[in-house]
Amino acid sequence: MARTYCVVIHGVAADRRPAEVADRLAVRFNVPADKIVPVLEVHGAPFKRGLDYVAAVKLRAVLEQCGCRAMVEAETEAGAAP
Repeated sequence: MARTYCVVIHGVAADRRPAEVADRLAVRFNVPADKIVPVLEVHGAPFKRGLDYVAAVKLRAVLEQCGCRAMVEAETEAGAAP
């Protein structure tokens, strides 16, 4: 089974304002900004799961361009021993 990855948001970049980042994400992903603000306030909030590595890296780059601090994390494979 292929390994999947999750893109996790770790807040807002130090040089950005949360409202500015929420507005950028709202435009980019066509979601109301008031739904994005809670995600930015939670450290380690999963943004998207089940991606292949290349797609996860591309999404992380988009989030960083919008002003987020984001990371790609490997997901535990179903049925795999911890």
